[in-house]
Amino acid sequence: MTRRASLISFCLGILLLIGACSAGGSSPVTPDNNQNPTKYASSINGAAYKGGGPVPGTNIYVYNLDTMKLDNSAIAGTDGAFSVGVNAGQYLIFAFGRDCWRSPELTGDFSSYVNVDADQTYRLDIDLTDDLPAGEELVFGFVTSAENELSISGATITGGGRSTTSDGYGFYAMAVPAGTGDFNIVADGFYALNTNIRDGQAAGDDYFSTPFFNLNPANTSGSSFMGIARDVANGTGLGGVRVTLLMPGNTSWVPRVFLTNLGGEYRFFNLMEGIYRLNFERPGYYSVPLDGLVIKDQDDSIINVFLHRDLADTANIDGYVSKSGTMVYISGVRVTASNPLLGTYQSNTSPFGYYRLEGLVPDNYTITVVAASAGVSYYESSSTFQTVFGGENRFDFALRFIDEGVLRGNVTINGVPYSDAYPPTGVEISAEKVGGALSGVQFKTNTDYMGKFAFNGLPMGIYKVIGRAEYSTTEVYSGVLYNIPVNSGQTTSIDLDLVS
Repeated sequence: MTRRASLISFCLGILLLIGACSAGGSSPVTPDNNQNPTKYASSINGAAYKGGGPVPGTNIYVYNLDTMKLDNSAIAGTDGAFSVGVNAGQYLIFAFGRDCWRSPELTGDFSSYVNVDADQTYRLDIDLTDDLPAGEELVFGFVTSAENELSISGATITGGGRSTTSDGYGFYAMAVPAGTGDFNIVADGFYALNTNIRDGQAAGDDYFSTPFFNLNPANTSGSSFMGIARDVANGTGLGGVRVTLLMPGNTSWVPRVFLTNLGGEYRFFNLMEGIYRLNFERPGYYSVPLDGLVIKDQDDSIINVFLHRDLADTANIDGYVSKSGTMVYISGVRVTASNPLLGTYQSNTSPFGYYRLEGLVPDNYTITVVAASAGVSYYESSSTFQTVFGGENRFDFALRFIDEGVLRGNVTINGVPYSDAYPPTGVEISAEKVGGALSGVQFKTNTDYMGKFAFNGLPMGIYKVIGRAEYSTTEVYSGVLYNIPVNSGQTTSIDLDLVS
């Protein structure tokens, strides 16, 4: 059947939807807490607590909302603290402990659905508000369409005398009596699914083996609303906008909520025919609901909306960055304020150490301060969690000098420096600490395509520097320098010549 597409404009006109979001229906997996954190561009740090006290051993699951797959996981320590690596994108953070859990939601100061920028550190504390009584276990996952793997929101999942509804991303979670196997899943436009999740499982399997539910369409794959929420002042896509879809004429229809991603995109799939209303909400902005939105069977409606800033409810941050214990101000310091729902704001300090961030939405932010020179940090970075109020906010930072130094240099071979015809590339350089703590420990690197090398962050002390290049069994070059000092917060430059 040829699908009809209706385009509905609002405010400044129609904009084409940028990109396409896909959903998958893979099964949950057991947490892997040994994943290499260096492969992730950002991180989410926080604490899991209940009633003001920490909940050690809380499982933190991070689902990628593009793929509907588990992207990473962590387990909270004895103090309830956790840290989990993520890349740029949109995620569902699902947390559960032995006897309590947190039902994901799209409301509150700390949503369980977060937007992540690259190279940022975020703070997300999780209050485990839902009890898991003795004799019960947790089942959770996504409900998707077997035809296109798109999420199904508003599906009713029933099992063990309990019932819940999948949210705007098709995610559900509920506590059921231990050993419950039979589940019934019902959604408009789909055939009901009756399944036993225990079939084929060995005794003792738990909720990690719970499959995601895939429903077959009943003669239709449904209709959709999708679009982009933008700032009317500059056209920027707005992440963290809560988009609520309602059907005012159908009181039994459960409203669906979706959180826009970093580009401001939202989507509602698998919809029935009817007349709908869309509400758009984001702190610091206001908009008018869109009423009377008619959708027919097989329609794909693109609705782009522009939100206006509430200028009476914005915040600014400024302050100075200095060297700890002195009045010496540091220039070129990067100051970043990040919130997983409201975005990232960044500024660099002036020659007088002054920075200013403007136009923030009042909320809680992680503020990170990094002082760098030629790619080398001489000062210990600072990270703090602050509540930013409407109007002016003043935050000064004093950075401590790092108790490490930098060793860098150039390599020549038989006195010949870098040239296109004879580049000392890939030379192995070892810096061995001599005496004191870490004596005998070797730090290694290789020269770049111009014969340069650098050790950033060496412990202060005296070093022996060794270079070796082996181009063939008969063409081997080496060199060594003794008593090279590395001082706290300083750069030592050397020239190392290799001879055959």
